[in-house]
Amino acid sequence: MVLAPVVIDKKGAFEHIPEQFQRLGFARARVDGVVYGPRTKSPNSIKNYKHTIEIVVDRIVNDTDSRTALAQSVEVALDLADNKLLVHHADAPEGSERDTVFSLMYACTDHPDVQIPDLEPRTFSFNSPHGACPVCTALATAWKSTPNLSYQTAA
Repeated sequence: MVLAPVVIDKKGAFEHIPEQFQRLGFARARVDGVVYGPRTKSPNSIKNYKHTIEIVVDRIVNDTDSRTALAQSVEVALDLADNKLLVHHADAPEGSERDTVFSLMYACTDHPDVQIPDLEPRTFSFNSPHGACPVCTALATAWKSTPNLSYQTAA
């Protein structure tokens, strides 16, 4: 399944979100890990608990015949969920991770407060202060203070 995560671990009552996306043509939503179809109403959310709501964009078999449909589903999911995407592997072996998160942002989806700057060649150059380590300034050694106030290098 290609899923668009629209609410990720947020407190609140989000009963309106699955209905809102059903009006846009999406028949299914996964609310807190359970998929609700067009004939089943999603449960009433308790506003004091954290909820995760993912809109099911497409259920697809990954083979050569469905590459175009898969690409379109990925684009739709990224548009719906602010450049985030979740793929649920239904055929994954029991006990293995079934969900894979993808993002177009230069950030980890688990740590959104840490941003990676735009990648440029100077980011990878030891001759440029832009790409140098802020601690050792590309010298591979760091100065640290010792209790007797003398300075030493640490490799």
